[in-house]
Amino acid sequence: MLLFIQHNKIHQYPVARRCSAVYQQEPLRDTVPHEVLQCPYCMRVWPENEHVVASGRPRLHANH
Repeated sequence: MLLFIQHNKIHQYPVARRCSAVYQQEPLRDTVPHEVLQCPYCMRVWPENEHVVASGRPRLHANH
């Protein structure tokens, strides 16, 4: 997956249908830096589901 950063938010290239970002020749990359926000539409990361990892399974905590 190719990604680009616009206004300190990372988006997928090509942009997801529901995303309002428009690709304007920003450098494409294949990694997600820690210091940027993730677009919920492009990266499929919803604020209410932050506990769910990329595999779609809830994260298991060591204290359970």
